[in-house]
Amino acid sequence: MALKHEFAWSASRHRGFEKCRRAHYYAYYLSWNGWLRDAPPQRVEARTQHKLTSLSAVAGSAIHRVLAQTMSEPPDRRMKEAEAIDRATRELRQAFGESRDGLWKRNLSKFTYLAEHFYEEASVATREATAEYGGRFVERIRTSLHNFFEMAELAVVRDASDEQLIFVEDPSPSGGFDHFDYKGTKIFASPDLVVRDSEGVARIYDWKTGSASRDDQFQLLTYAIQAREQWGFEPGSVRVFDVYLSEGRVEEWDVNEDAVAEAEGTIAASVAAMRELHFAADTDLGDPERFPRIPLDDPRAGACRSCRFRRLCGREG
Repeated sequence: MALKHEFAWSASRHRGFEKCRRAHYYAYYLSWNGWLRDAPPQRVEARTQHKLTSLSAVAGSAIHRVLAQTMSEPPDRRMKEAEAIDRATRELRQAFGESRDGLWKRNLSKFTYLAEHFYEEASVATREATAEYGGRFVERIRTSLHNFFEMAELAVVRDASDEQLIFVEDPSPSGGFDHFDYKGTKIFASPDLVVRDSEGVARIYDWKTGSASRDDQFQLLTYAIQAREQWGFEPGSVRVFDVYLSEGRVEEWDVNEDAVAEAEGTIAASVAAMRELHFAADTDLGDPERFPRIPLDDPRAGACRSCRFRRLCGREG
């Protein structure tokens, strides 16, 4: 059965849409059906670049997956720190090898393709450069997972019983696509962990393996809305936490009626703006000019240097 192109929203799509409309077009429209044997070249190229990832992202995914695997087990069978670090590090090295050895040519959906290799970046140009570059992410994995197992603020997580777990992110490679219906729109949302504490409050956790972002609070508020819509927790019975694992720091954001209402207003405006540009990509390539690029003289154009679509967009130089 052929996949059908449909409209959907998520906090990450909103973030990308606000950052660059053209990249949004490449990712969710031009790349569609790029996996078909008879797909036009521009769709194939868009899909290839859409599938690119980075070693930083791979390290983050490995940490998330190991923590999801850990929390999916009964308390007495959960991984210890050393095993978690070993698993995540092996996943990082395996992904690098897949990309380096070109396994993605067999199956782009199954094997990793790093932007560092696609764009022949200096960070992976030599054995010495690769060792130094990769070592950063091995250290990030070690530090992040050590902090998870040692931070006092996360004892409530580590000690949670199966009965307290409301939601654990799917640790499989195809996970992370949980969704709910919100006012007629399909919303993709997958918190890393949701635990019911001793007071009956839903504690929502989002693991962060990089730097803090101004969008972090908004993402957690979308999870608070999900908790209300999907699990029946009103804002007064929800607490949300960003856990900056590499820093060993927890940030709790306030969840109240006003904050949730403001987030819902942002979602409504974002959905409306996206729907205005939406078209059926199954049969139509669309008009990229309806999705403008960031002007070169705009300070935001600095983001183009690290965009995975910079070759397709003509901004590789």
